[in-house]
This record gives sequence, C-alpha cells and structure tokens, in this order.
Amino acid sequence: MGTFERIRTLSPWILTAFAVVFILFMALADADIGGLTSATNNPQTMTIATVNGEEVKYIDYEKNVTQELENRRQQNPDAPVDDKQIRTQMWTTMIDGQLVEQYSKKVGAFVTDEVVAYELLNNPPDFMKQRFTDSAGNFQSQTYVELLTDPQTFYTQRAPDMDPTEKQKALKQFRDEINMITAYLKDQKQQQLLTKAVTTSTGIVSKTFARQTYIDENTTSDVSFIQLPAASISDDQINITDEELKAYYEKNKAKFKQDATRKLKYASFRIEPSSQDSASVVKKQNLLSSLLNTAKDSTIKDSVFSEKLRDFNGTSVEYTIVNDIEPRLAQFVMNMKKGEIKGPIRSADGTYFIRIDDVRNGTNKVVKASHILINFDNNKDSAKAEANRILKEAKSGKSFSELATKYSKDPGSAANGGDLGFFGKGQMVPEFEAAAFGAKVGDVVGPVETSFGYHIIKVDDSKSEEYKYSYIKLTPRTSGITTNQIKRDAVSFKNKLLEGENIDSLASKLGIVVQETGPITKTTPTLTSQYLTDITFNAEKDDVLEPLELDNYGYIVAVVTDVQKKGIAPFEAVTEDVRARVRNKKALEVQMKNAKEIYNNIKGSGDLAAAAAANPTINVKNATAVANNGTIPGGGRDYYFTNAVSKAPLNTIAEPIMGQNSVYIVQVTNRNQPSKEQIKSALPAFTEQLKAKYSREAFYLWLNQVKKDAEIEDFRYKQYKSY
Repeated sequence: MGTFERIRTLSPWILTAFAVVFILFMALADADIGGLTSATNNPQTMTIATVNGEEVKYIDYEKNVTQELENRRQQNPDAPVDDKQIRTQMWTTMIDGQLVEQYSKKVGAFVTDEVVAYELLNNPPDFMKQRFTDSAGNFQSQTYVELLTDPQTFYTQRAPDMDPTEKQKALKQFRDEINMITAYLKDQKQQQLLTKAVTTSTGIVSKTFARQTYIDENTTSDVSFIQLPAASISDDQINITDEELKAYYEKNKAKFKQDATRKLKYASFRIEPSSQDSASVVKKQNLLSSLLNTAKDSTIKDSVFSEKLRDFNGTSVEYTIVNDIEPRLAQFVMNMKKGEIKGPIRSADGTYFIRIDDVRNGTNKVVKASHILINFDNNKDSAKAEANRILKEAKSGKSFSELATKYSKDPGSAANGGDLGFFGKGQMVPEFEAAAFGAKVGDVVGPVETSFGYHIIKVDDSKSEEYKYSYIKLTPRTSGITTNQIKRDAVSFKNKLLEGENIDSLASKLGIVVQETGPITKTTPTLTSQYLTDITFNAEKDDVLEPLELDNYGYIVAVVTDVQKKGIAPFEAVTEDVRARVRNKKALEVQMKNAKEIYNNIKGSGDLAAAAAANPTINVKNATAVANNGTIPGGGRDYYFTNAVSKAPLNTIAEPIMGQNSVYIVQVTNRNQPSKEQIKSALPAFTEQLKAKYSREAFYLWLNQVKKDAEIEDFRYKQYKSY
C-alpha cells in the first residue's frame, strides 16, 4: 500500500499537515546543504551581493539562472536564448525579492513556506489545475493530491514498467517544477500582502478629492492667450552676479541632490581584420573568380561552384519568394536565370557569389511599389486636395521618385523616392494592399485613404516566382593572431598610463581617439556593461582600469577622471545649472513687468484679440479644448498655464500669470464641464478607478524608492566580466 493509501483514512487536518511537510521536504531536497557549509573560498558559497547587510549567495543566483535558461529552452527549443539578458533580469528579480522580503518581515506581511505549501495543496494555480482537468472540465483533485504527496508511489502504480533511470529523471523534474511553482506562489502572495500594506494609505481617496479630480479631467476650455517666453529676454537685459548665484545655491541646496557618480575617459582598440586577414579573403575571391572564368563550359563552372560552396561554408536556400530574400541579394536573384552564376558582387558586409539552382511559379504574388503619403493634419479635405494635386503631377509624367522625396510624409521611404520594396498580402493595411494588388505594373493610383493619411501608389513590379539559390559570402575575419596583437596593444597602452603618461597626449601620439563618458551612476551600465560600471565604482580618481573587451568597442582602456559622492552637489559642479535657473527667474520677472504693462492697457476692452490687434508686436494665440493636464497647445508643458485657464472667469481678460518658462495673459472664451447629474452618476465608479490606480502606482514607486535608499553591494564583478 502506498503512502497516500495508508494515510487516506486519517483526518483531513492530519492529511493536510502531512502533505505540507512533504512538499517542504521535496522543495528542499535539491538544496546543496554541504556546499552551504563548506569553506568560504568555494566560489559556490561566496556572497554575490548584500542588500542592507543581508547576503545573496552565488549558488542561489546560478541555480535560478540555470532554471530560467532551461525553462526558456523547453518552451521554444529553436529560439535563441540571450544568456546576458536573463542574468540581468534574474539579478533584478533577486534584489527586488530581497527588498520585498525584508520589508514584509518588518511590517508583519511575511509569507511562510508552510503557507505556500498549504496553498499549493488546497488552491492550486490555474496552470496546475489544467493538467489535472478531464475532457468534461472536472478537476481531478484526488489524482493531483496523489502525485503531490507521494510521487514515488504515483509513478510506480501508473507506470510500473518505467525504466528506473527514467523514473528518477521524472521525479527530479517534478521536484524542480514544484520548486519553481512554490517560489512563484510565494512571490505572488508576498507581493499581494506587501502591496496591501504599502498602499493602505494611498488607496484612500476622499469623496471631495475624487469629485474635483473628475471635474478637472473632464473640463476643457477654449482660450485666447498672449505668451511672453523667458527665453526671448536677451542676456544684456539681465544682470547676474556671482553673489546671487551663490545665494540661490545656498537657499535651494535641496534641488541639487546627486547620486554617487563617476566619469571615465577611454581609448578603444577595435577588433577588426588586419591587412593580412583581408588579403586572405582577397586570395579566396581571386581564386574563385579565376576558376569560374576559366571553366570551359557551364557544367564545369557549376561543379567548381559546388566544390567551393562546400570549401567556403556557403549557404543554400530553398524555394523563396522575392520579398523574403535578403534585400542585398534579392536585386540580383530575381534578375538571374536557372543555372546562372554571378560574382564577385561587392557589398558593405562582404563579397558574394550567387548561383540560381531553380525557379518555379509560386502561388503567393508579391508586389513592388512606391508611395507618397499625405497626412490628414486635422483637415482631411485639405489633405485630399493636396493628394489629388500631386496625383495629377505624377500621372503627367513627372518623376514619381522626385515627387515622393519632395512631398511624402513617410520618413521611412521618402528619402528613397517612396520605395517600399516587395511585399506580400497581409503586410500592408487592407486599403493599401487592395489598391496595390489591384493595379498593373506601371500604374499610379490614388488617393487611397488609410488610418495614416492619403496615399498615392505607383506599382513598380509584380512577381510570383519562387527562387532556389546558393551563395558564397567572403568576409574578412579577424584572426586569432590579429586579436592577440590588439590585446597586446591595449595592455601596452595601459602600462604607459600607469607609468604616468596622460591619456589624451598618449592617444594623440598613437592616432587613437579618446572619448569621455557623462556622469555614470551605480545602477546604469556603462558602454552597455554593468561590469564596467561596477569596477569603476570600486576604483579611485585617476585609477587606470584593466583592458576590457566589450561588444562593439573591442578592448577599451579607461581612466577614472571624476568621482562624486552621493549628497548635495558642490557649487562648482552645478554652477551652470544654477545660472540657468537664476537667469530664467530674472527673465520671468522682466516678462511679468512687460505683461502688466500690456494688461493695464487692454484689461478694460473685454476682448483680448481685438485689444491686441492694435499692437502689431503682440501675438495672440488661440487654443480649443485645453484640459488641466499641463499641455500647452502648440508645444510645451506648463501646469501653471493649464491650471490658470481651468479657473479663469469666462470672457474676462485675466491678470498675468507666471509659469515655469513664460508669462501669460489669458481670456477663456468658452468652457465645457460635466453637469451635476453627470458628476453624481460617474463619481462612484471613478472613485474606485482612482483607488485602483493609486494602489498600482504606489507599490512600484515604493519599490523604486526603497531600492534607491537601500545599501546594495554588488560583487558580481568578482565572478564575471560580462553582465
């Protein structure tokens, strides 16, 4: 009798307790207890990070990464797996998880392993239930509990002839799955509890606040206004002294908080083919060209190509329609005949030799077309008239390519004369597709209306052929000898810096370009490398870093040129920022004075536009449906402006208001706002929406702030050089 059968007669409470203990035991069965207690110099037991003093172990990190990699590969065996991306995601997940766990314990919202095991047994997640649901939609709870509480007996009874090795493999896979599911459930319940704790206060929305928010969000105004930008005040109209700058800085120090930052100057030693490497490719190219050119007949030429296709690791492609062929090859393939060989064909990425192995008629038609796009721009009639005018020019014989370059609003194709290349059905919006596939080669049709605007379309070609072809691509490759020499050059450069040479002067002598990073923060990858950021933050000013190989940069040699500690930025570091703020403030004061003079002259007229018409230097702008959301019609953002508009009395020229970067005089000519009945009807649902919104936002705002304030020590740089 199996374990489950023996305990079936026990009380439900004892059964549940047994199952919980069993699940906990199974979840811990694969833990490397010996490794956790072994010597501290064992890499598997080393600390890879600390979060507020609590350790994150290397072994846990690697185990989670390995599990995630396996999961990705099982889900889609043919898809490439980005190891670096997964490691970065897992790192973030583990640090966030540690912070959540710490705070959860602090506020008493901690989920124990026993609670998770109980939840797994009694309230399995949907994806687990699906595996134990029959065709009638019934959940087979007994089978589920049998497997969960006694998998050994379950497999023995259900598959008595299973190979012992396969059985152990299945049991291990099941334990791994339970580990993953319990971790998922724990994280889910932990976050639910913590979200509730964090958002208790933010989820409280008063009726008064909800009502005013609803009114603000559903009220719009039509407005005429005069805008006097601070930027239009010239420097000679403003006098700024050093004493004023320092006084502003002292009074507003809180505005100049900074994270710890570093700066680097670096020289790149790119890993590129040497002249010897390139000569090797030229030699292969010349050999193949010579053999093909001297072949006595097409049979020998074909045999030569086949031989070199094998020798040079060429590529053979099965029947393919032209729009699925790589563009740099398509232009040649579609104009070649069966058995024809072309080459050398020089391209930016190498030299090609191409052979057409076969051509057949396919069922999927593709079209090559060009187009001119005219946007609606809030006036469809005007846009259509413009499109018809251009269509007439195109049909009169003018160059379609030139017209597209001149008029088309499609930035992707206008520069290429409107050329869209070949495309098949289902690749364009329906209206465009119907017009292009319905026209003949050479036809110009339109205007065709789509959600993007009006299109004028020229059909350049149409094909249904499928091509089977082979090609040899010869590209210079960086040899090991070249790579080693580049690394030696980088090491030599580093050594000379250590001997006291200046990076700028040394690079200048060697003809190497030196670049400088902006301020680097501790959590931001530098040149796409978090490792580089971490070693930079473990260095001091003027330290020379070891040569580091980075994707797209080759080997870099860097010098730490600036070190700023977390806190208030020194005055010297923010002087220009302070100057800009003081200048803006003084310019606004000048514009406020100008605005008051204008206001005093026109306030009694009752019509801003009419009053300003008498003064040609005053420009009155008009905007409709202005909401109190900070957006200024015509560009820019300023909550002072939209807030003033939402509160200004109707048909009255209001007193000047000072915004963030401009001074305004406004006159609201119309206002649309919800009625009392609309407010009363919508308020209950709107209040609940606000509560849900603030609760969602609060957790992530809280987590970001907690992470920012936490003491996180990252020791990955001791184990890895690429992350």
